[in-house]
Amino acid sequence: MCVTTSMLCKRCNNLVTLDSITNEKVAGYNIESLNCPTCSSCISLRIDGVKKTLEEVLENEKLSDGWHSVTDANDLAAHYALSQVIYRRLEQPQQDRNECPFDIPDDCDLIRIFWKDGKAVGFYTLKPKGTYIEHRGESYDMVTLDTAYVRSEYRRMGLGLSILEDITYRYPNEDIAFSSPIAFSMLKVIGKFITLYPEMKYKLWEVSGAGSEGSKKLAWFAIARSKRTVRTFGRVGPSL
Repeated sequence: MCVTTSMLCKRCNNLVTLDSITNEKVAGYNIESLNCPTCSSCISLRIDGVKKTLEEVLENEKLSDGWHSVTDANDLAAHYALSQVIYRRLEQPQQDRNECPFDIPDDCDLIRIFWKDGKAVGFYTLKPKGTYIEHRGESYDMVTLDTAYVRSEYRRMGLGLSILEDITYRYPNEDIAFSSPIAFSMLKVIGKFITLYPEMKYKLWEVSGAGSEGSKKLAWFAIARSKRTVRTFGRVGPSL
């Protein structure tokens, strides 16, 4: 009987032993990732004992193009691959663009993934209105966009704008909050969205924490501040 004790990293062509594993608990599921210590690339994921390559995790030919809610372990694994592997390790958030690493979503969060040609290419997560924050002792005042990401090769195709259109379609007449700090790329998207839908100018907010009174401000104020930064320091990053 032949037992595999290592796998080849396709990124740097080094052999990786099977003890280079990290383990996460996501919505009740165990997700293990086999990671290359040389280039930090993720080689494979194991979801509740079922091993898949990163490419396999990000594929689902049964889904039509567009936004789909996460409903099962395979969807959660696709979101994990996008947020914790592709974004966090390979493309890496840029602090000077107000980007930051994303935490694992809470069980009550809504996760939506954009699928195109059978591949997961982006996602966003929402904190529903009324979600309780235990360590703060308060609840979210508004539906809050907590994280959003589009893979670099699919940017400048309108997917960032479609995030806001999808949210406002699902929550008509609701004020929508954005967790602070808002990435510069998302500020550009919000600016385009307000231009297309001027009635939303006073319904989009930047919030700290739960967005209670005194910890929120209209998002277009942040856009104005960003424009002043651009005039002073130049361009501040790509669009979603």
